[in-house]
Amino acid sequence: MHLPQGTFAVISIMIGTVTERLAPDNFIVNGTNVTDDARDAFRVEIACSLTVLAGIFQILLGVVRFGFVVTYLSEPLVRGYTTGSACHVCVSQLKYLFGVKPERFTGPLALIYTLVDICRLLPETKVPELVVSLVALSVLIVAKEINNCYRQKMPLPIPIELIVVIGATIIIHFCGLTSKYSIDVVGEIPSGLNTPRAPDATLFSKVIGDAFADSHCGLCHQHFLGQNICPETWLQGG
Repeated sequence: MHLPQGTFAVISIMIGTVTERLAPDNFIVNGTNVTDDARDAFRVEIACSLTVLAGIFQILLGVVRFGFVVTYLSEPLVRGYTTGSACHVCVSQLKYLFGVKPERFTGPLALIYTLVDICRLLPETKVPELVVSLVALSVLIVAKEINNCYRQKMPLPIPIELIVVIGATIIIHFCGLTSKYSIDVVGEIPSGLNTPRAPDATLFSKVIGDAFADSHCGLCHQHFLGQNICPETWLQGG
């Protein structure tokens, strides 16, 4: 079975945690604070090195046919993994929903600490950002229900996520919501791609443990995705 997939939120969070650990906001080199641009560029280097190393681990796991291990993962484990992933993704988006900036936590119970800190900051909620978020969520939910109800009659589902992104961008830009209500936006996105170059191998020793964990997480996600899409075929070894 071939499973084409896009960016996986949990792995993105795991990689983001590593970049923030090795290049925190108050990143200091040789006793001097590093500029935001230099810090972000170094975070990109960390993410690239981590991704390449995780890919090497996955290739090695494929060579030794390590994938047989996932056949022993029970359905409750699959459901628990999916639910846990959803919880992490949901909590990671709450700060954007309410427009607050909680502290970054790592290690055990980091999810709980983050949730508690967000609740502490609720009185500082930016109402305009909350309104925009709720309107976008409402549109997404309604469109999803329409897609589910009329999927047999429609030639293709409504690409509501793309429509919401384009619509919200246009509304916020032309209505001047950023200047009027201080709504946070992504900002200018550079066009084109940087010149390809090899990752920094000197970072491998710092991210080897995280790369191994990411490679296993990607392997399990691929398995769980296939099992959720077509469980009967998966159980038959298809």
